[in-house]
Amino acid sequence: MAKRMALYAISSSASRYKKAIIPLISFNAEFYIRIIFMVKESPELCMENISNHGHILQCRSCQYRKLVNYGAFDTKGDKKAKFRLSSYESLPEKCPVCEGPTILVGPFWIGGLHNEEFLVNLGENLKKDEYQYLKYNKRIVSIINRMTDEMELEKEPFTYSYSQLCSDVNISAPKLGILK
Repeated sequence: MAKRMALYAISSSASRYKKAIIPLISFNAEFYIRIIFMVKESPELCMENISNHGHILQCRSCQYRKLVNYGAFDTKGDKKAKFRLSSYESLPEKCPVCEGPTILVGPFWIGGLHNEEFLVNLGENLKKDEYQYLKYNKRIVSIINRMTDEMELEKEPFTYSYSQLCSDVNISAPKLGILK
């Protein structure tokens, strides 16, 4: 969540100056996050970045979540795409699963955290002999592999509580090492 909150803050600040960000890689280790991104001066990209901003509708009783972005581009034929804001008025006050109360959490960056092409190129370059002398080469390659795996999960950008899931199905939580 910290990476997504930081990307939202950076993106919304950059858009005030007609600049857009394109996240290349982001990761967290121990107690810090690291985000590397490109900045482009483009009002059009600023508008596209707004569709990467949003909230989460979350149930306070169960783990139901729904992404709610600020809006999306409406394309009709050959006309220039228009940005349509999402209607927050139509969001349910009760969870569709358990009928518990829902809350709106955010704002967050709900777009991608990594650029796949950048990650692939970086990973391939680090495997070359000329970079094997780096002290932390294996650790860096491992982090890049985790980021690549993480890209598959970006359709559901927020994690679930492992202990809460076990509690919901009324089982004791097995050790995390078993799940890896």
